Amino acid sequence: MRRYGYLPQFVANHNCKNIMEIGVWNGGTGRHMIESAVNKGLDNVAYFGFDLFEDFVVDTENGDTKVPPPMNEVKERVTVEGAYSELFQGDSRVTIPEFVEENSDMKMDMIFIDGGHGWENIQTDWDNVQPLIHEKTVIVFDDYWLPELNWGSNRIVDNLDMEKWNVEVMPLSDSCDWEGRPCKLHVVKVLPK
Repeated sequence: MRRYGYLPQFVANHNCKNIMEIGVWNGGTGRHMIESAVNKGLDNVAYFGFDLFEDFVVDTENGDTKVPPPMNEVKERVTVEGAYSELFQGDSRVTIPEFVEENSDMKMDMIFIDGGHGWENIQTDWDNVQPLIHEKTVIVFDDYWLPELNWGSNRIVDNLDMEKWNVEVMPLSDSCDWEGRPCKLHVVKVLPK
């Protein structure tokens, strides 16, 4: 997907060593981000991926239709020489708060939010990653729909406090047809001011 091409660029351009991905699916995007950091020559690269894996249930009402492969297959894909990678299985509304509590001193350099596609899930993921954000963290929201649908990241992104955040809807997009309606999917880059 064209829009995901931005992610390795962001990792390299912002020297991201601690990478979090919410919504790993098959691990391909995670691998590209990890390889970007390793190829840049960054030390101590660490990747933390969160997904339901085998616990996934299709929810067409919220756009959650892509069934991820088993966690062990994804683990193989995100294992890259020169980097640490760890996967967390379960609902991100539970696993991320647990991760934050167990890693209270850790900060992420890159956070990619692409888990549940209902706006409530995305809002909860956004709220839960706040303790992991530092002054240079790159946050990327996926599923910014044009035109807007009833789900996706639009509601969260469009309501961010512009005095606190630099927000950029990235121009490259992927076209799709949702229930007979042509749409474009974008990623949104968010940086603290």
